[in-house]
Amino acid sequence: MERRRNAKESYVLKKNFVNKHQKYFLVDDIMTTGSTLVYCAQLLYGAGATDVIPVTYAKDNYKYKGD
Repeated sequence: MERRRNAKESYVLKKNFVNKHQKYFLVDDIMTTGSTLVYCAQLLYGAGATDVIPVTYAKDNYKYKGD
């Protein structure tokens, strides 16, 4: 829950950042719970992106226990 709240409070899109109907690669160095990728993808889709492709270098073995 803390990671989700942190992601939601940490990221915003700059005004007019997204070109509608475009594909975007979303790059993160390591995926732990996926909260950053999920929230940032939601921002991009909400602004009109047609596809968001997440790319990570590594995945942590963190065991998410739910909300």
